[in-house]
Amino acid sequence: MKRIVIMACYIPHGEIEEYKKKLIEVMNSYADFFIIVSNGVVSEQTYSFFKEKSSKVLIRDNIGYDAGAYKDAISDLNLEVYDELLLLNDTFYGFFYPLDEFFDKVRQIQNVDFWGLTRHPAGVFGKDNIEQHIQGYFLLIKSRMLHSNTFRFFWNSLEYPKSYNEAVKNFEIRFTTFFQEKGFKGEAYSNLESIGIESRLNENPYLKYPYELIKDLRYPVLKRKSCYVGNSSVWKAITYIRENHLYDVNLIFKQLLVDYRDGVISSYFNLYDLEIFLHKYRKIYIYGKGRYGLEIYEYLAVRDMIIEKFIVSNKENQMEDNVIELSELPKGSDYGIILALKPQFTNEVLEKLLDKVSKEQLFLGKQ
Repeated sequence: MKRIVIMACYIPHGEIEEYKKKLIEVMNSYADFFIIVSNGVVSEQTYSFFKEKSSKVLIRDNIGYDAGAYKDAISDLNLEVYDELLLLNDTFYGFFYPLDEFFDKVRQIQNVDFWGLTRHPAGVFGKDNIEQHIQGYFLLIKSRMLHSNTFRFFWNSLEYPKSYNEAVKNFEIRFTTFFQEKGFKGEAYSNLESIGIESRLNENPYLKYPYELIKDLRYPVLKRKSCYVGNSSVWKAITYIRENHLYDVNLIFKQLLVDYRDGVISSYFNLYDLEIFLHKYRKIYIYGKGRYGLEIYEYLAVRDMIIEKFIVSNKENQMEDNVIELSELPKGSDYGIILALKPQFTNEVLEKLLDKVSKEQLFLGKQ
């Protein structure tokens, strides 16, 4: 079995991130020929690392996203000499389980021409209805499809996507629909329906169920974009990964803060700014124990950060020991308060808070 691997990388600041090094080191051991395609210029140190860990390095402008990277890498290859082709990008952490498990499973199942890790159900993307499709961040193409004229035609006819939406529609979604129409069959390695979770319209499996995927289906990766405040499943997943020593979760948290700083991930609370705020104070309170309060508490808990108390306007129905009313909050300058309230309620309590603390002691979500 001779396998070629093409990995699309985007290194926005020139220096490769640690979690990407981990991915590359693993993939190097599973490839007979390993091509790294960098969408953008990299530093000398990063280029040296690429050269050391791969068979070929292609540096190109960031044109066409991952689809463009794959298209350019494939264009001058003799695919006939390989039994399978693996296409992947750098949008996930991993690997939590040996990839032998993936390759052994797909080798045993006959009459499947391409594999991904997950399948997105039918739904709506922008203004268009979309069909279910194998998601494109990790695609294994078997020999029957790889050696077909249809496969060459797909890449030759693919125009470089000019936007993220075009990349999803014209590469990821079209990849499945195009090849299925030509008589090829695609499957997902991690099938949630096999553990009783039914596919629902527009419900992205790696966003909605990372914990179940990793724990119950031995899904080997965690998508970066799933790590947002309010996604309880992702914090459970990271806790599971840490407790079972599947991966160094410090690499996840390190990159997570970079992603928030650079706007790759966005949620009500900017975790990069929050991290700076947290390091200023000896004690931290959370104002509000509703949705936003509990969501930010989940994040702090998985980071092993202990809060002092929740603050509420009226604790008549909340008799827990970790809840106080604003009137019980001591005056002082050694603590910070995260205002975990909806924007329309934040202004209502700001004036009262500023009677007790300075503005610098307050951290707000998006207003």
